[in-house]
Amino acid sequence: RWSWAEPPELRGLGWLLQRCSPVPGQGPPSYERVAVQSVIDSDGSGPPSEAGTLMTSLLESLLADFDHWFSRGDELLSRCPDSVMSAAERQQLAERLEDGRRRLVATRALMTATDQPVAVSLDAMTSWHGLVTEVWSLSARIRRRGDVSGP
Repeated sequence: RWSWAEPPELRGLGWLLQRCSPVPGQGPPSYERVAVQSVIDSDGSGPPSEAGTLMTSLLESLLADFDHWFSRGDELLSRCPDSVMSAAERQQLAERLEDGRRRLVATRALMTATDQPVAVSLDAMTSWHGLVTEVWSLSARIRRRGDVSGP
């Protein structure tokens, strides 16, 4: 089941949506459609200021969540035993987390550089969400091995 909530002030602008009921066995909720239509009105005036502010606020919050989980991944990797993940696998995940973090920084820079609301492609969000899912999986694997000092 998908929830296609669209506040009236953003009607027609496209919207960032969250899958409310993930399919069993396919992981946590994921972010689906992101501002798929133009955020600029046909007369060039752009969205109402409240809508633009809301879109920016949502994107900033989402980027902060990704940043938090990327940092959490670094913490987990620093104490991950070889029995859970080999050194080579840890290095590969650390590199992907760093790449994700660089992309978040670039996205924030673009948001700062423009006075218009910014949308992030679904492909970018999907790769970042995949990294978060890997971090959650690593946390679960470490807990199963008996290290319960944190999520």
